[in-house]
This record gives sequence, C-alpha cells and structure tokens, in this order.
Amino acid sequence: MNAALREGVLYVPGQFCYVCEGAEKIPNWEARLSFGVATREQIRAAVRRLGLAFREVLQEGDGDARNSARESARQVARATR
Repeated sequence: MNAALREGVLYVPGQFCYVCEGAEKIPNWEARLSFGVATREQIRAAVRRLGLAFREVLQEGDGDARNSARESARQVARATR
C-alpha cells in the first residue's frame, strides 16, 4: 500500500500470510503487524502512521484498494484515535 510507505510503514495485506489449502476462502480484510524488535514507542508511532495511511485510502484511494482494505482500515483507524 503506497499510502503506508509514504507514512514510513510497510504494510503487507493479511491475505499473504495464509497458506491456501484447497477451496478455503482466504480473507482479504485482515492486516498482520510485525513488531518483534520494536519498542513500545515505535509500535505506537507505527500504528498511528498506519492509521493515517488507512484514512487516506478510505478518503482518496482507488476503488480496488479501498474495497479490499476497508475493514482493516476501519479497525486500525478506530484503534489510533
């Protein structure tokens, strides 16, 4: 997501963190956060920046990105208020 990169955060859609086995439907509304070596302050700052990026996508993003990220964006935006 380019909006996240502009905020200095790497965003990987959650759907890329699943192993597809057969006819299972892989959700496309999730996000995974990686914070193994980050401090609490760094995590807070990153989540705040990710929230800004999601708000941008929801307000101005293209239709495909907006539709596929809508639920994740809403959850992150709520958590960062």
